Amino acid sequence: MDRKPLEKVVSGSVYLSLDLILTSGLGALFWFVVAKIVPPDEVGMASTAISFLTTLNVLASLGLPVAISKYVSEYNAQGKPELSRFVLKFSSKLGLGVGLLASASLLALSGQISLLIYGLPKLQPLMMLAAFLIPFQLLSSFYNSCYQGCQAMQFCLIGDMIVAASKLAAVPFLVIYLGLMSYGILLAFALGSMLASFAGYFLLLPRGMPKSQGKAASQDLGGIRKGLLAFSFPNYVASVAGTFSLHFGLMLLGIYSMASVAYYNLAYLISTILMGITGSVASALLPTVSEQWATGARAAISKLFSTVIRLSLAVSSPFLLGALIFPAELLSLISKPYAAASMPLQILAVSVFFGALGLSAISVLNGIGNARSAMAATLLSSLGTVAATLALVPVLGMIGAALGILAGYVIRFSAGILFLRREGIGLERESVFRPLFCTILSFATGFLLYETLGNFYIAFAAVALVYLVSARFVRAISLEEALFLIKTPLGKNKN
Repeated sequence: MDRKPLEKVVSGSVYLSLDLILTSGLGALFWFVVAKIVPPDEVGMASTAISFLTTLNVLASLGLPVAISKYVSEYNAQGKPELSRFVLKFSSKLGLGVGLLASASLLALSGQISLLIYGLPKLQPLMMLAAFLIPFQLLSSFYNSCYQGCQAMQFCLIGDMIVAASKLAAVPFLVIYLGLMSYGILLAFALGSMLASFAGYFLLLPRGMPKSQGKAASQDLGGIRKGLLAFSFPNYVASVAGTFSLHFGLMLLGIYSMASVAYYNLAYLISTILMGITGSVASALLPTVSEQWATGARAAISKLFSTVIRLSLAVSSPFLLGALIFPAELLSLISKPYAAASMPLQILAVSVFFGALGLSAISVLNGIGNARSAMAATLLSSLGTVAATLALVPVLGMIGAALGILAGYVIRFSAGILFLRREGIGLERESVFRPLFCTILSFATGFLLYETLGNFYIAFAAVALVYLVSARFVRAISLEEALFLIKTPLGKNKN
């Protein structure tokens, strides 16, 4: 297999993984600090407002981030940077217009949501502040998609680090010194989003996008607009449904207990970190698949898809094992009451495995231009998540919310693989089974030792040893591939 496309995916996904590890690490530290200085009920209210912010941000994006990544990548590959710039400019103007409308809507409805749904008047100012943040969140998502399309994933890292570091620096002052509690959490988010938007516009975009020698021909622009909107609509529907379904559990839990929102939110945050590490390949996969599809190299896509799935699962599975075997220990690092979300964290860790597979399948579908199938898979997944969450949360609480996400991810993976097969793109079974075997064997070893001996260090060492030996034995990842993963982002692989 030609390794040039694989190098692009690996290099991009390494930057995105590093982005997720560093920013999510700072994000986890942010919530660690918040849990130490803010009561759970206050944390729950802030988390609820942030869930509304995240959902409305996707609602206002019109599905354009995925389209930006795809079209910027294709036009750059065709040597048409002026069209890439037009794609970002048009998308930003359109998205901001809808974003302002979404902000106004949340401002107008913040009172009704706070009083009628949650019965908490104190929640209204948080909702109003969340409404103010929507345009800044939109710009950041558009810029990150542009960096991915330009194969400049390091700028995603820089922008996200600005958000994470500024939040972490601001929240102690806002909460401890000014005593703003839940309001301080939202204000810290506001500071990070604003700084990242300004840095992206004035510093990162001018360096990340190829220089244009002229303006795009006016006769091309109408077709580009139509193409963007036609491609974005299925992704828009899928993104809104997917984001809403993932945050629906948090929103529903808030009706019963804001403290449970805080506990579950932390478990969900950890699973999001794991999902980012495992699924970062999907973001890097889309522009590379799009390039391969545009240049006619379609036969290599199946092999590329299977290879990156196997490598990403093999590298990320050790992180999943930590959440599966030591959930209470991880959550207790924040605060002992948060260990109540141990079982939800284990369920969410299992869901990450299926979630990453489904996300990669959706990314390939988008990369080959089949956005409708990507939408259908995500819609089926979202419906499954919402239905399961509605049925299980009133009975099982946090566990029900986690099971709802697991059900949705299994559905998305199954549907995504089915749609890819219809396009003639398959996933080699051993690409999944090899790392899965290593994960199951290591989990069984670590769980039995920890339950029997109660010694974290012995269990941890045994898990690491068993995983490394089994990965080598079943060829989940070879030494050559491990060196390839290390050298590629450093630019040391020779073609």
